[in-house]
Amino acid sequence: MSSFPAKPNPPSKVEIESGETYITLEWTASSDTELPVIGYVLKMDDGYGGDYKIIYNGKNYPNVLRYTMTGLTTSLPYRFTISALNFNGFSEESNSVPYIICVKPKQFSAPTLSAVT
Repeated sequence: MSSFPAKPNPPSKVEIESGETYITLEWTASSDTELPVIGYVLKMDDGYGGDYKIIYNGKNYPNVLRYTMTGLTTSLPYRFTISALNFNGFSEESNSVPYIICVKPKQFSAPTLSAVT
């Protein structure tokens, strides 16, 4: 058995609200059994395939399994990973999962009939 937490599953999308530029992600608790998990660290890239940066450091908050990231740009494929943390350090990062931020189109003009043949 390892003294580090088990590799978590990737975070899943809970909601991407239309008309807004945020995403709410959630993850399942690590299946670690040797030492208690003391928190999770969520990372995200810049939407252009760049380096990952920590967007949520949940050290000492092991029961927090959800996070909302705001200020995102529509149409970019942001990638996310999650790691569990225990007394000895970080688990292996989860597999990367991409989510594209989109908004529903709005304010369409009424359709007009140009010609009938």
